[in-house]
Amino acid sequence: MKQLFYFCLLVICPGFLFSPLHLKSQVKATPENIMASFIYNFTNYLSWSSDDLGEDFEIVVLGESTLLEPLKYIGNTKKVTEKTINVVHVQGVSELKPCHILVVGEDFTKTLSELYANTLLKNAIIITYCNGCLQKGASINFVTESERLRFEINKTTLDSKSIKASSQLLKLAIKVI
Repeated sequence: MKQLFYFCLLVICPGFLFSPLHLKSQVKATPENIMASFIYNFTNYLSWSSDDLGEDFEIVVLGESTLLEPLKYIGNTKKVTEKTINVVHVQGVSELKPCHILVVGEDFTKTLSELYANTLLKNAIIITYCNGCLQKGASINFVTESERLRFEINKTTLDSKSIKASSQLLKLAIKVI
């Protein structure tokens, strides 16, 4: 009986402790992961009238952004309307390509008016995380309010790009211009 007890203790119990379920890394609720999840979920409430952007759903990250890795993780595990999500990182405006979503890193927020006018981005939602960026041409801007992540929507820029936002998404935004 004692041998059975030791057998269980030495063989079976460590199996439970080190099982794949136990070792499976869980995604932590960091601000970057939350923003990346928001961006993915926005796609359920936005519709692009033009489908000439290819077979994949393109997300381009311009400049340095902590959202790159969480977006790549989502791109490897999710789809948007049965399209594979392709996340691309570019270092400069000259490297831009047509896309569905452009995430602008902090180092490029001063070029928002140029990005808004860029013909390669005529069907792209421009997403930022900075004060005053909504008025400079961003389609969606993340803000922190009362220590909570929120977002604002510039419906005018979405309309100019023939992108429709559902009424549900507009209700969730803390500001719509």
